[in-house]
Parts: sequence; structure tokens; C-alpha cells
Amino acid sequence: MRFKLNLEFQGKPPYIMPANYQYDLAESISKMIHFGDKKLISQLEKDGYLDEHKQFELFCFSNIGINDFEQNNDRLIVNNSDAETGLSVLANETVGKQIIEFFSGKELRFGDKKNKVSLKIQEVEKLPEPKFSDSMDFRLTSPLVITNENGRLKKKATYLSPEDDEYEMLFIKSIMTKYALLMKSVKSGFDSAINSNFSKLKFKCTSKPVSRIVKVKTENPKPLSVKGYMFDFNITAPEELIKLGYYSGFGEFCKLGFGYSIIR
Repeated sequence: MRFKLNLEFQGKPPYIMPANYQYDLAESISKMIHFGDKKLISQLEKDGYLDEHKQFELFCFSNIGINDFEQNNDRLIVNNSDAETGLSVLANETVGKQIIEFFSGKELRFGDKKNKVSLKIQEVEKLPEPKFSDSMDFRLTSPLVITNENGRLKKKATYLSPEDDEYEMLFIKSIMTKYALLMKSVKSGFDSAINSNFSKLKFKCTSKPVSRIVKVKTENPKPLSVKGYMFDFNITAPEELIKLGYYSGFGEFCKLGFGYSIIR
């Protein structure tokens, strides 16, 4: 399910934040999920959404929508307090209700050593579920990352472009990895695709891919650079697998804000 978080910058403008805020925002959201509410994480564990390390990986988020800002080198200068972001979570209705209750009124605090900001979540709005089919077109609103490193953040990882020969195979593999995690629990409700013909899964890039580099692990003296691509694409697969990618993010490192898409 997807939610729109209506946000408000706290304090007086201008608000100064790092232009490369994606990883810091991801850390803030992840900490809220895992440490902010024992009831929420207990429900996620009960329903089979946690991995073997007791971590919830099946979510992604969009960039922050800001009305009035300018960029000055590596800083964003924000002049308006209103903002919004999208939170996408692969979970059931019980978890969804708890997310609305828990996130409402909380504050997202993030930034770097130079500047930090605090945004209050004024309202959490659940968005209607779109109609899914076995062939759909998507447009990325955050870079999609595919590597040949089995989803591990590495200093010298090989980041693939949709124009590379291996891309389609690895793109499909990333979805199947998430699907395998869900199949560990019959409570997930995503077992309707289990008898499908996975040989018919197909991916097609339908626009010119544009590369984007995002710094992660920004608390380290030498942050890692992750390379993803922005593009439109079509995917042919069982509806439940497409739904899985839409809600949990397509590609790798989705909990860091990569692979968030909208339906074209």
C-alpha cells in the first residue's frame, strides 16, 4: 500500500538541507519503523514480513516534494515550510492501519554535519490501490539500481545500465529474491503467483536511461557512491509480482529510496 505524507518544516525559513539527503532520510524512516513502535515491528514479524535478521526491507519512498527552493552547490535552500513525500510499503491492511496511527504527528529528522532539518508529519493519507494487470508501464521517480553483487553495498560494485545485456535477467532476479522472502510465510498473502510460468517474465526499457549517482553511508568519512538510472519501462509478469515491485520498489536497495515508480 502507498501513503502520502504531508510534511511541514519545523522552525523558521529558510531551511537548509543537503541536496544528497536520500540516505539520511532512509535512515530516519528505517529507525522509526524498527525502534519507534514495538507494536508495529511485532505485527510485521507476526505476519512474516521481516527477514532473517529481523529487518523490514519491503518498503521504499519518493523524493521530498518541495514547493519553493533553490540549490546552492551541495545544499538545498528551502523557503516554504510545506512539503510531501510518498511512502510505499508491502504489507497487509492491519499493518497499514498501524502505519497511519504511528507516523501521524511524528517528526523526520535528518541531515549531515553541516545542516539538519526536522519535518513534522502533519497527515498520513492512504492512497487508493491501482488496478494491476500482467503487463504494465511504469515511470521511475527515483533511480533504479541493479548490480551483479547480490544486493550488497560494496565500494567497487558494478552498476548496470538497462542497455546492458544482463540487465533484464538481474532485474527479474531482484523481484524473485523478494518473492522468495515472502514465500517463507503463508501469511504474506502473495502466494497466488506460485504456480505461474516465470519463464514469461519480461522487462523492457521504453525510454533513454539517464544515470544518477547518490551518496550513501554519508556518516562515513568516505561515503559510497551508488549509481542508478531513471527511465520508463514495461514489465510482463504475474500481477502479484508486479504488485510486489510497485509497493516494495523495483531493483535493489529500495529501502534507501531507490526504485520508486509511478504507473504511466
